Amino acid sequence: MHGIPRRLFYSLILLSTLVYTLLIVQQVYFQSNFKWNTCGFCRFYGKSSSHIDCDSSTIHLAFMVGGAETTRQMVTLIKSILYHIVHSKTCQYKSGSIQDPLVHFHLVVDKQARVSLESLLPSWRLPRIQFAFYNFGPYKDRISWIRSGHHSGYFGCGKLLLPEILPNNLTEVIILDADLLLHTDIRELWDYFRHFSSEEAFGMTTNQSPWYKAHSASIWPAIEFGFNTGVMLLNLSKLRVLNWKQMWRVVANDELQIRKSVTLADQDIMNAVLVRHPQLIYTLPCEWNLQLNDWNQPLCCTVQAPFNTNVKLLDQPGPKAKITHLNSRQKSESLLPGQSLTKAINESFAEKLQWRKEFVRLYHMFRAYDARWLAKELALLTKDSDMVQPLSSANINHTRCADFEDQSSLGRRVHPYYLTYNFTEVGQLDPETTVTLLSQMNFERIHRLDELVSNWPGPISISLYLTEQEAHQLSIFVTQSFILSNRTNVGYHVMFVDGPLYPINELRNLALLYAPTNLVFHLDIDFVPSPNLYRTLHEMVKTRWSNKTGTESKRECIVVPAFETFDTRTVVPSTKQTLLNAWEQRVILPFRHRIWTRGHLATNYTKWRNATQLYQVQWSADYEPYVVVHKTAPWFDPRFVGFGWNKASYIMQLDAAGYQMFVLPNAFVLHMPHPPSIEVLRYRSSPLYRYCVDKMKLDFIKQLAKKYGVQALKYLDFRKVESKPDSLVLQ
Repeated sequence: MHGIPRRLFYSLILLSTLVYTLLIVQQVYFQSNFKWNTCGFCRFYGKSSSHIDCDSSTIHLAFMVGGAETTRQMVTLIKSILYHIVHSKTCQYKSGSIQDPLVHFHLVVDKQARVSLESLLPSWRLPRIQFAFYNFGPYKDRISWIRSGHHSGYFGCGKLLLPEILPNNLTEVIILDADLLLHTDIRELWDYFRHFSSEEAFGMTTNQSPWYKAHSASIWPAIEFGFNTGVMLLNLSKLRVLNWKQMWRVVANDELQIRKSVTLADQDIMNAVLVRHPQLIYTLPCEWNLQLNDWNQPLCCTVQAPFNTNVKLLDQPGPKAKITHLNSRQKSESLLPGQSLTKAINESFAEKLQWRKEFVRLYHMFRAYDARWLAKELALLTKDSDMVQPLSSANINHTRCADFEDQSSLGRRVHPYYLTYNFTEVGQLDPETTVTLLSQMNFERIHRLDELVSNWPGPISISLYLTEQEAHQLSIFVTQSFILSNRTNVGYHVMFVDGPLYPINELRNLALLYAPTNLVFHLDIDFVPSPNLYRTLHEMVKTRWSNKTGTESKRECIVVPAFETFDTRTVVPSTKQTLLNAWEQRVILPFRHRIWTRGHLATNYTKWRNATQLYQVQWSADYEPYVVVHKTAPWFDPRFVGFGWNKASYIMQLDAAGYQMFVLPNAFVLHMPHPPSIEVLRYRSSPLYRYCVDKMKLDFIKQLAKKYGVQALKYLDFRKVESKPDSLVLQ
């Protein structure tokens, strides 16, 4: 060994190896106060803040929201955030100005999420809360090159782009996944930005599963157990200085040369970046992201359990869980309260099952919560409490028809496209020749959906008047229906229940608002179209309206004859001849031909028997057919709520506007039997109800006269106010 003793030589090699190993360990475990527990990941870093800065400065939260299910989850998460701000046990917020919001939500959305959330969130009318929306479409090509095995596709890597998408003047932001629930004031988490060192740009908890410890070529590199990106604090200013958009792309490109794809979406890339740049990460206490997936070991994050259990979790109580995270393919949206969860849960961890049940319970509690209830509490944070005055009696409607008159000004919450909808598929249809079926319903009629959808292959826009709980049951019902779950051209638009009366015309207008084509067919939910109706209308429109000028075609409407049966076993006839045979046997008859003859008298069913061509009919008193009309036609008058004259007023308005009506000769709709609605029963039993409907009729006709001229006064000859106010018996 050229004069060097063999033993000394090997000692030097061993010492060099040890020093080199220690340098690597120092780089990986760079933070001296990491405390790794027996499960192998960091339970706690530093100390929770004993003093929270409650200066009421704006907290900025960012979310990636794509698709209907994630949108619904996000709404529930936002409710939990707002609830704990208003009921904060940490901060007693000072009053501020309306220009200084408490929370600013930044939502990066696809088309479905944007349409839904831009309608729903502002309808909460919450002071000191702001929402901003950013279209993800222009950015998707920046990550589409990343091969992903994650169920969310390329959208799952979208969080990597947030420093590029969010405004340049935004310096700090908290990023949250949709499958979370807050259990405390979000300002406690925001306060951790104060603990960042000059180099730290990310705040995350460690990943609470052994995923990154698996020995597989497909597993991306990570520091020990890695970090979970479901809850992230980002210092955007530092990331911009570091040229973040180049940093992560270099790492992702290098790793994708080795691995086929990302498995955990942005989390894989984020952890690979942190392996190369460990100085960027600040480790949050694990209670800020208690992960409830199928592989985690919750005993490793020693937090207090909020449920009663015989399982001994801890010898000594730990901190309370601040955020719980159901990062599993099975989400709370697909589970009812108390429903069993996936069997993939390791049954040896009984407390995990308890935690997940508790998560589902709380999720449904917040989902059913009306966020507008928080408006008054937030208003108290906007001005001094003694300035918030009770509602003045001068603003209360004391008229006899107050329930009716107040209904049209309630400003109900609306969640359009509540379920999955394929905008691309529907967008490929010709909007000038395709007819969209419009309808409205409450939960009592949900069983009618299958048959309606089966008989109408074209686009459908349907508005539903539901409670929060019924809306969730709708999603379960559609998912479990083979017919409905395989249709993505049906737009379900939920209007949440508010007020004592069914807002039927407001619901019709809601369905009309989101109709994807310019031609619409107004139909009530208890009717089923004949199997040939969609095709017949499509062909008729192409031959009749496509050769006319826009004005001529838009001033026509097509009447679809309505029939009824009283036998629940009756099948909708497949042809006109089959219907005529059933008519001869009196199994099927013209709709309401006995109890409300005037409603469809003008259709002239006698002529329809032998008709082979469209024929024109004239308006008559109380005529209320189901019509196909251009979307630019007058809308339904929202003052008509409950039962009575809601559709007749619409047809009267079409007539006043100069629309001509033509009856379709070879297709029809069939009314299926059902019990009378609560609104019908109220109309029949209450003189006040009938009086108010007649009063609205008179007011409506007077309004028509102002809009269309004195010729509209002809309608007064047909409808007179039948009930006198002084003869009413209030019920």
